[in-house]
Amino acid sequence: MTHEELMAEIKDSFTDAWGIGPNAYNALRAVVELHKPVYWQGIEMVCDWCDITSYPCPTIKAIEKELANG
Repeated sequence: MTHEELMAEIKDSFTDAWGIGPNAYNALRAVVELHKPVYWQGIEMVCDWCDITSYPCPTIKAIEKELANG
C-alpha cells in the first residue's frame, strides 16, 4: 500500500461507529506522516523517521495489519 493509500484508508476507517474521537485519528495520521517513505540516493524507498533501508517500516506494517483486521 502506498503512503497516500494508507492515509486514505485511515480516513475511511475512522468512523463514528468506532467511537474514536478526533484526537486518536489525528495522532495516528501524525505517526503515519512521520514514517513516510522517501527515496534514498534516488533509488530506494526508506522510512523518513526510522532511517532504515526498507519501506514499509515495522511501524507502518503494524498499522496496515491492524487496519486490515478492522
